[in-house]
Amino acid sequence: MIDDLSERVNECYRRAAECGERATRASNGTLEAMFRKLESQWLELGRTCELDENAYRMGAAARRLMGTRK
Repeated sequence: MIDDLSERVNECYRRAAECGERATRASNGTLEAMFRKLESQWLELGRTCELDENAYRMGAAARRLMGTRK
């Protein structure tokens, strides 16, 4: 499951970079602003996924320390 979360994080950051590149190449200010907003949203989602991944890892470590499997 952790691998899936890491793939999700990487995909978010990849899409953010793509939006940043598109913003740089945008033909007008409206398109640039749209791609900058999308870039920001992908970055936020990536950070959120990272937090989820870290929480999952911490929970798994705590369960191991406590001797439970759930």
